[in-house]
This record gives sequence, structure tokens and C-alpha cells, in this order.
Amino acid sequence: NNKDTNYLCQVVNIELYFPLHYAISHNNIEMIDYFIKFHYDINIFNNDFYKNETPLMVAVRLGYLHIVKLLVDNNVNVNLKDSYGNSAFKYSVKFNQLLILQYLID
Repeated sequence: NNKDTNYLCQVVNIELYFPLHYAISHNNIEMIDYFIKFHYDINIFNNDFYKNETPLMVAVRLGYLHIVKLLVDNNVNVNLKDSYGNSAFKYSVKFNQLLILQYLID
């Protein structure tokens, strides 16, 4: 709902995540759909200067295949890399997310 959306948009600095990263980390599909619908940048890097993850990397790290599929279906860039040079593919190996790895390869 609109109240939740407004709240989520105000939590940009919580955990150094932007709203989409935060929604993904909390598996909030409704909010993720909202951001995609209104053309939020799904390739944006978070403010975590140690990692600089994309929303896709967060979804992969947490093992949320359904969110990975949603992002890929909406043309997320799977080749972006974090501060250490890790792509979503490398995340899937590093965090033992083999179903996600298989999905990204296919």
C-alpha cells in the first residue's frame, strides 16, 4: 500500500541499502513489483562501500530464485560486478546457490 511504499522509500540509509535492495533483502515481492512497475533502476549499486552490490547480487546471495527470475525478466544486467569484481554468477558459486547458477547459465 502507499503508506508502506512511502516508508520503504525513507529507509534508504538502513543497512546502506537503497529501497529496492531493502525490499529484496526482506523478500517483499509487492514492493519489488512496485519499483519495477515505476521504472526504478534495477541495476543500481547500494551504498555499501565494502561491496557495492546490485539488487540481483542481493537476491542471489540470499537464494531468492523467484526474485532473480523477476529481475532477469525485467532485463537486469547480469554482468555487473561488485567492488571485488564479483558478478551475480560468482555470487551464485560463492554462496552455493546452485539452482540460481543453473538458471543464470541457461
